[in-house]
Amino acid sequence: RSAAQRDGAVRPGHTRERDVDERTKMRIGDAATASEDETLRSFDPDMVGYVAPELLVSNLTVREGDDGCVGKGAFSQCFLGTLRTDDSADVDVVVKRYLEVPGRDVGSFYDDEWDACRVLRACPGVAPFLGAAGVQQYLVWENVGLVTLENALEGGDDVFQEARRAMPNALGSASTDAECFLAIAKSLTASIAAIHGNDIIHRDVKPSNVLLSDARGVVLCDLGAAADVETGRGMDGEAIFDPIYGAPEQFEIVQTGGGMLGGLFGRKNSEKSSFELRATGETPTFLFDAFSLGMTLLRLGVPSLRSETAISQARKDIDACGGDIVRWRNEICVAGVNDWSLVDGTGAWDTIARLTHPLPSARLSVDTAEF
Repeated sequence: RSAAQRDGAVRPGHTRERDVDERTKMRIGDAATASEDETLRSFDPDMVGYVAPELLVSNLTVREGDDGCVGKGAFSQCFLGTLRTDDSADVDVVVKRYLEVPGRDVGSFYDDEWDACRVLRACPGVAPFLGAAGVQQYLVWENVGLVTLENALEGGDDVFQEARRAMPNALGSASTDAECFLAIAKSLTASIAAIHGNDIIHRDVKPSNVLLSDARGVVLCDLGAAADVETGRGMDGEAIFDPIYGAPEQFEIVQTGGGMLGGLFGRKNSEKSSFELRATGETPTFLFDAFSLGMTLLRLGVPSLRSETAISQARKDIDACGGDIVRWRNEICVAGVNDWSLVDGTGAWDTIARLTHPLPSARLSVDTAEF
């Protein structure tokens, strides 16, 4: 068995049927020398390994001004746009363009995300991918909604009202906060499980990468950090994690002194300490995403943790408790200050605690989590 299998990243006997359209097959050809695991990509159509962009840039209209920008990160920017299809109809799209960053091989980031998107083209757990346009120019998705869970959380106590506004049909009869919480938890869990069913580890599950889509339900976006278990792409343990939502095996906590544990939102003051995170280079597993799911639902389910500042402080406090979320709740959080009624009343607390267990061997997997 491979190291990835031993670490729980591969389900023995599981294989994935990759989504490769006929156009791409024709371009690649039947060269006998081409290995199934070959990662060579060239922009010369005569070379083995060439993958043709699925879309024509001439059919794409991108609103690259400030009014069309819907998101920007360290390496990329997303814009609204329209795509003209074969029947001359226009489809509303979201377009991602990678930025030139000195000292970083941004072209490889583009290629990695394109590969993951092609694998997940038929996956119901992600925003629907339409294709690449041009040579390392644009990645294009159907616009199925722009409201993220992060956007909804910015509403604080109105988070579920914001969710109902964004996806009234997808939430159906869920009218109470408890019903909405469970509906979102179930849909998000199912989407991550669907991604895992294609042997992809998202590696960056967090509210800003969770779309509340009336057409698709709760789905994931941004596959720039995704790891492919089958091909090994992204499985080298490169440090890609959010310090709030990242699984603890991805980094080690080094005490640097100073600071104070707790002190916000009813947390008890404890010994003075501050910490620095250093990447471990741990090989990714599906349990990375399980931990991130648990932290995301903890933030959604406890009102006092819905601000980014609050969940950030909570994660530091949890780490200071050895990653034990139950100990954190019992010893650091002051009784009667934080409202646990939603996670307790829905029965979600136990599942969240098991998803966020600091030991991967004891952590609940996404495909066995129930809400």
